[in-house]
Amino acid sequence: MVTNSMILLLVGLSLIAVGFALGWLGNLRLGRKHLNVARSEAQEILRESRREGEKLRKQSMLQRTSRGGSGPLRSSSKV
Repeated sequence: MVTNSMILLLVGLSLIAVGFALGWLGNLRLGRKHLNVARSEAQEILRESRREGEKLRKQSMLQRTSRGGSGPLRSSSKV
């Protein structure tokens, strides 16, 4: 025989389980969103650093050509 307290207990446990499942799914969605934002920011940082590196490389080449140098810059220290 099912009593009112047993029904309330089952309903309460069911609501807790549903709430837990919804929270879990919501957390997964937010996690994916934050991961996508982080990936986008990382890609932008890479693009910017490549542009900056290319700019520095071009400046270095211009300085070498204006000084009359023809080869790559070499360090004077020996390894």
